[in-house]
Amino acid sequence: MKNSMRKILAIEVGLFLFFFFPQLQSREILPTLRGAYYYPTDHRFRDIYSTYGLYSIETSVQAWKALYPWASAGFLYASGSSIGENDSTRFYMIPIGIGLKYFFKTNRVFPYLGLGAIVAYAHINNDSKFVKRKQARWGVGGIAKTGFLAYATQSLFFDFFLDYTYLKMSFSHDSSKPTTNRKGDLSGLSVGGGIGYKF
Repeated sequence: MKNSMRKILAIEVGLFLFFFFPQLQSREILPTLRGAYYYPTDHRFRDIYSTYGLYSIETSVQAWKALYPWASAGFLYASGSSIGENDSTRFYMIPIGIGLKYFFKTNRVFPYLGLGAIVAYAHINNDSKFVKRKQARWGVGGIAKTGFLAYATQSLFFDFFLDYTYLKMSFSHDSSKPTTNRKGDLSGLSVGGGIGYKF
């Protein structure tokens, strides 16, 4: 797990060095730690898994006036039981995103809208004898963001947000197992909050 988190942080730093380095001087930098409840839009996914927590690091950098490119890396974990046999199953996903936000600046509250793209690594571990025990896939999707920053001090702020992620990937595989070769709809809503600091 520690190696995975180091890789995620290295990817996020690399994205900023590549895309945002020319913009860093005299610009606002907004790193944020975020936590959210993830609500999958696919009913089959909800029937199998429960207790979805999505935790992420997201950083926005002022590029021009109210436009802020952003990059994020996160971790989602869910556990549940297979339909029918009630065998234990575990799911985790590592989404990495990049995009653009627009802030509507007021006195101490700053609403925003954003769009972006994500690349995600998903892993399923099944205890059922009727399906493949371990499956892992990469997928590409999109994300839409809305929320607002509320400043407690001149630099410390809270981020309240609602994100929608569109993500589908195939979990089909060559196997003698007779079931569950199907596409997975991992799309969902993230509702949560975070804390950040303006540099």
